[in-house]
Amino acid sequence: MRSDPRTTSEAEGRPLTGRIGWSRLWPWVITALVAWGLGFLCNFVALDSDLAWTYGRFEQKRSISRQLEGQSRVLIVGGSGVHYSVDAVQFEREVSRASVNFGLHAGLGLNAILATVEPEIAKGDVVLLIPEYGILADNGIGWLAAAFGASLGRPWIGAVGPQQTVREVLRSGTVSLPSLGRSVIRLLTSIEGRGVTAVDARGSADGLPEGVATPHEPVRDLITPHAMRRIEDFAALTQQRGARLVVALPWLFVTPDDAKSAGAVASMVRQLRQIAPVLADSGDGLRSDPSLFSDSYYHLSIEGRRQRTSALAVQLLDWLSVR
Repeated sequence: MRSDPRTTSEAEGRPLTGRIGWSRLWPWVITALVAWGLGFLCNFVALDSDLAWTYGRFEQKRSISRQLEGQSRVLIVGGSGVHYSVDAVQFEREVSRASVNFGLHAGLGLNAILATVEPEIAKGDVVLLIPEYGILADNGIGWLAAAFGASLGRPWIGAVGPQQTVREVLRSGTVSLPSLGRSVIRLLTSIEGRGVTAVDARGSADGLPEGVATPHEPVRDLITPHAMRRIEDFAALTQQRGARLVVALPWLFVTPDDAKSAGAVASMVRQLRQIAPVLADSGDGLRSDPSLFSDSYYHLSIEGRRQRTSALAVQLLDWLSVR
């Protein structure tokens, strides 16, 4: 009588099928992990330009910020609209106060943008928050947050839930044909990442992307309850650190007849003033002169950046003079 092969290992205290199953499964698990690790490394170094660009600029800006520790600084915070559209060297010269451009990528979302700069805030600092309109109108969780957090060893940095964390971290380890094609083109044409990678001595873009901006669609009159709460929490943390928070809205390229956006932005300014002072100009940040913009309705040209930086400096000095 033949013995049942499924029970031949019972004397050893465990089923044979389990032992065989794991012995066959482990090589595949190890292979998958190695493949993911290589894919993440490729994306991080070159292929996923958004991830590589954002991490690289974060490291540069954090280093600059820490070199200025002990001084009363102005930390200028936001997405790429801040990175490309505020000249922190010029701003520092005009306000006579050490300044750091901490603009990163709007794809991080409001949660991760604020969480990234929070460890840098110290007593005596002024934090100038200039959020893109889009990140005020959602739940604060950006599509890039989980992968960026993983690159920092902090995948939860943007309050990303487990499902999105797993999905985005897995995506960040996948080498797609489009990203591979873009990488080859960049290597052949010497284009670096998603945009300019060099920064100046205070973290601003050292050079601006080329292109022609198209006007933004009308701005929605919406700041979500989540965005309001998150900025309130950020304001409280800033105050606890002995620093001060002030908010401004970005210059945005719109059509000359866009009355809807003007009303929406004015409403947003009123809402934000419930939390912190808002630096607002007579145009409420809306501009219809295409010469002030470069490749995007958020990214300013050289002249636009000069004008915008000067306007911010004057507004901040006015605010500081009455404090």
